[in-house]
Amino acid sequence: MRSLFTIALFFGGAWLVYKNWESPITSFDDLISTKASQSRDVTLTNKDGVELDCSVAAKKSDFVVIKRKSDGGLFLVDSYTLSDDSRKQIQALKDFSEDVVRERLFSEARKTIRVELLYAPELAYFTCRRTGEKMKTCSGNRVDAFRAFLRQENITYRETTLQTTPANDRYVYLPDGISSVPCIKIGNAMLYGSDAGKLRELMAEAYTIDYSSNKL
Repeated sequence: MRSLFTIALFFGGAWLVYKNWESPITSFDDLISTKASQSRDVTLTNKDGVELDCSVAAKKSDFVVIKRKSDGGLFLVDSYTLSDDSRKQIQALKDFSEDVVRERLFSEARKTIRVELLYAPELAYFTCRRTGEKMKTCSGNRVDAFRAFLRQENITYRETTLQTTPANDRYVYLPDGISSVPCIKIGNAMLYGSDAGKLRELMAEAYTIDYSSNKL
């Protein structure tokens, strides 16, 4: 049985990223500095009428990373937390330096998005007929490799065992939507390999979906 993916409520989250100007992003200075020539100077206004002189350092869809002119602080902002005029101003810009936004979204996703390592125990181990010893299969070794991969990427995750349906003496049916095990579930997406870039991309997408759903 597949576990349900739980969406964490993000109460007031849209305003937390925009109003908290006293806590800027500090880990993206190197990324920003390499793309300074693409930044756009703007004056943005939030829905409370508070103005901020800044430059847009990166944009991806509805999210931007802005650099405050007064002290150089960097912030992730959802354009829907802005006034109508400021939002239109941001939406008129083409996406650029998306990797900067994606990296920040990934950083936020690690705090809120639930990640699951899915596997079927009966495929991960077998009992040796000669010795009776429980031994790992290739699938079991891959489970260990996935655990190491998630720890290396500093991802908090939980393990979920799947229920399979016997097809015959040698094969089983996996639950719908899963093509092989082990795999990593991120939101409604599946990751079937230890690809750090794909992991970050899927987590950023899951955070964007989660974030947007809580604004409705």
